[in-house]
Amino acid sequence: MYKIIILTMALLLVYTPAYAANLYSLIENAINTGTAPVVLVVGDDTTFTCCVGVSDNTTTNVIVEIHGSIMTNVWSELTTITANAANIANNNGNCGTIAMQPVTWLRTRILTIQGGTTPKVTVRCKGMGYYK
Repeated sequence: MYKIIILTMALLLVYTPAYAANLYSLIENAINTGTAPVVLVVGDDTTFTCCVGVSDNTTTNVIVEIHGSIMTNVWSELTTITANAANIANNNGNCGTIAMQPVTWLRTRILTIQGGTTPKVTVRCKGMGYYK
């Protein structure tokens, strides 16, 4: 009986997929609108939680698009994250989730930065993927 349980557990360890989390810093302390440089996605990440952070809590509005690409020549908008005055005052930002998007590259485009005293915008994503 114990041999069967041990063998079953060993097989589960070998054949159970492993998941890993990777952190991507898409943009750090940006003060202007526009498109940031591209960031390479590691492994097989397909689901991302992306957060927009702002350096001060007096900013009234920040709108950021997250784009994905397979070859860097064609980009698709994956999500738009809006951090309004309430989000910024309470949490210094806002987050959004991108589910099941198999991309090789990510980039950020800041559409709007309003209010505040020289706010700096940071966008980071945590990717989850399946490793074979």
